[in-house]
Amino acid sequence: MRRGPSPRTMADEPATRPAVTGATGPAREEFDMMLATTKVKDLDHFLEVFGTKGADKRGSHGSQGATVYRDPIEEDRVWAVFDWDEAGWTAFATDPETPGIMQEAGHLGRPSLGQYLGSFNA
Repeated sequence: MRRGPSPRTMADEPATRPAVTGATGPAREEFDMMLATTKVKDLDHFLEVFGTKGADKRGSHGSQGATVYRDPIEEDRVWAVFDWDEAGWTAFATDPETPGIMQEAGHLGRPSLGQYLGSFNA
């Protein structure tokens, strides 16, 4: 069985995203969304810190917002879709204050980034 690439983490360099062309028209050159997943100790506490200190820190690096989902299988895993570009994500990931905020939020490891594969109509 062929395995895909291993998940990227916050510490990894930004992914290069392939240009996608198709029936929908020309490829988008730039993407302003990021998908990340992580496991947390306590969901309610995580959401509290994510929505306050985390939001302030993300906003200072250009994030326009985030939507958070709980994984349907792993109750301690969350998924977040960020309205954010890769430069902002990288600045956040390398900010010296970020690890402390993530520790306070109860992350059980570094967030992993989803690998962008394409955008499709309907």
